[in-house]
Order: sequence, then structure tokens, then C-alpha cells
Amino acid sequence: MREVLGLLPMLVLLGWAVVVDVRARRIPNWLTGLMAVGGLVQGGTGVSNVGVVGAGVGMVVGFAITFVFFALGGMGAGDVKLFAGIGAWLGPVGVIKVFVIERVVGIVVVIVQARRTGRLGAVLRGSALIAANAVVAGDLRRPELAEGLDEKRTRLAYAVPTLVAVILVVAGRGRWM
Repeated sequence: MREVLGLLPMLVLLGWAVVVDVRARRIPNWLTGLMAVGGLVQGGTGVSNVGVVGAGVGMVVGFAITFVFFALGGMGAGDVKLFAGIGAWLGPVGVIKVFVIERVVGIVVVIVQARRTGRLGAVLRGSALIAANAVVAGDLRRPELAEGLDEKRTRLAYAVPTLVAVILVVAGRGRWM
């Protein structure tokens, strides 16, 4: 319980990031910076099991595993910095667990959202096109948006599945993960 209470500042900042990301589809640098610095400080206090070195490595791992998606245009820079901050709090193993769970939760959110808005067929066709382009030409870019669609409305706010994944990892610490 002591460790979960020690993670409370990260959970509050992550909750704030969710609200901002849902509204504006961006996460401010000051918020991700505060999360990263807070994680490094937390690592040095002895409250966390991560330690200051683990916090630094976790930050690098969180940044690195999400930067690939940013470079391919599938994720925003704020999401990359958010994962770096999470890595500072949870360490390298924790941030990898969050990343894997976030991907699964994100897929479920996209499918539910697409079904609810009547765009499931378009999403599946677009996903198949991306997969085919990746296999044939090595091109992983997503197809252009159809005319009249607002990209902010169609782009996933990654902070939402990220928060769910962090809660699952923190709740499952030492038990099932």
C-alpha cells in the first residue's frame, strides 16, 4: 500500500493528462516534464522500489518504445513524453508492461468507438491497407483521412488507455504480472 500511495502523484498527473488529451488531443510539455522530474525524484527518495537509476532507465525505455510509433505518424510527441514520465515512475519493466497493456486497451477502444460511430468498416479497411503496405512496400503510414473528417475527432487520445494500463499494472504489482 505504501508504494501505491507513493505513486499517487503520478496517477493524479496522468489523470490530468487524460482530461487535457481528450479535450485538445495534445498533452502539454510542462505536464509531461513534471511527471518525468517527479519520477526521478521519487526514485531517489527510497519510497519507490525503482531507485534513481531504474527511474532514469525507465524514462529512456518509455521514450524509446513509443518514439517508433511517433516517427511513423501513429502517435503524438506528447504521448511519447508521457511514456517517458511513466517510465521514470515505474522503471523499465513497469513501463514495458504498461505499453503492452495500453496497446490492447487502445485497440479495444478504437474498435468500440468505430462501431459506435458507424466507421468500423472504414477502420478495418484502413488497417488492412496499412498492413498490406507494410508487407509489400515497407510503408507504415496511415491512409489520408477522408474529406470532411476532423483528425482531432478521429485520432485516439492515447492517455485514456494509458491510464487504464497504468492502473492495471499498479494494481497487479507482485500478483499477476
